Amino acid sequence: MKKFTFTPLAIAVLALMSASCVNSNYNLDDAKVTATIEVNKNSELNSDSLLGFKEEAGISKDANGDFRIELPSKEIIAPAPVTPDAPVVFDGTLDVDMVTAPDIFHKSSGGEIANPGIKISISNPSPKPAALSAKVSVDGKPAIKLPVVEIPAASEVDIVFSKDINDPAAPGEVYAVLPKELADILVLGIDNGLSVSDIALEPATKAAYGSASTLAVPSKYVAKAAFVAQAAFTAKKAIHLQIPFNSLKFNLKDYIGDLGKTEFKVNFTGTNYLPFRLEIGAEARTATGKLSGKLDKKLEPGTPSKGTDFESVLDVTCDTAALDGSEFDVVLDVTLEPAYDGILVLNPAHTIKIHTDKIKILK
Repeated sequence: MKKFTFTPLAIAVLALMSASCVNSNYNLDDAKVTATIEVNKNSELNSDSLLGFKEEAGISKDANGDFRIELPSKEIIAPAPVTPDAPVVFDGTLDVDMVTAPDIFHKSSGGEIANPGIKISISNPSPKPAALSAKVSVDGKPAIKLPVVEIPAASEVDIVFSKDINDPAAPGEVYAVLPKELADILVLGIDNGLSVSDIALEPATKAAYGSASTLAVPSKYVAKAAFVAQAAFTAKKAIHLQIPFNSLKFNLKDYIGDLGKTEFKVNFTGTNYLPFRLEIGAEARTATGKLSGKLDKKLEPGTPSKGTDFESVLDVTCDTAALDGSEFDVVLDVTLEPAYDGILVLNPAHTIKIHTDKIKILK
């Protein structure tokens, strides 16, 4: 399976926009062009801060440096059974909150996650093996049964349920295939969260999966769940992101000044190493003014090993007369349109290189 690694370009556009709303005085060149600012600036940009890929959002990097997500639930503890042969029932649910996850993993982004999964960590202190059964509900949809999995005696194991068992969504001791109905839901992303319910351990005769070495001898029946996935997306669907400007910790009021209604044309060149055509717009509004921007054309795709050079213009309008000294947010609408077949993997090692030539200020 062909894999590409990509980093979205939106942060570069933000950098260009920041340079375009400049608080300075210029001489009138002609009836339309107030000033031409020679910028001559090179930038090399990555995706970590842009996409909210932080450790507290469940993001880490694997051995290849690729991003992956693991968002856990709180754990629950079940009372020990009266006899080793009695079933163990966990009261309550394992709830995974996805609200704070990076937007690219949300259903609202429109993308398709290549191989999402659910990890259930279970402790079985019994001297006999047990069969784990459970159900999963995503974003409040009806719960779907997971395959029954055997848990060895006196062990703690991580069970990873993946769309593709030959390419697990995360490391574990036991692997099982997600039911197709559940996999079809998870590949589209999760907006709010998932819930694992009806968790029970029974005699192991019902188990369909299971083989794991004893890692430790637990003292309690403990269960925990997590949403797991590599930050890898199929080329079937475009990804749409809305990214707040202030996530970059960039203070627009330092650049707006008192120019009033002003138009800008930012000329830049660069190299796109992403397997995407990119379309980007921007907007910010308050009760007293607005800012909007749009690329004049889509940027053609490249690959991580061979980029595609581009020339483009960012058209920006700032109606900022009443915004001097105020705070307001710019939101970027970014469309990443897949251009190649295969799996697209997010990795911070691949960059976007941009050269900003000049900014034309128009009134």
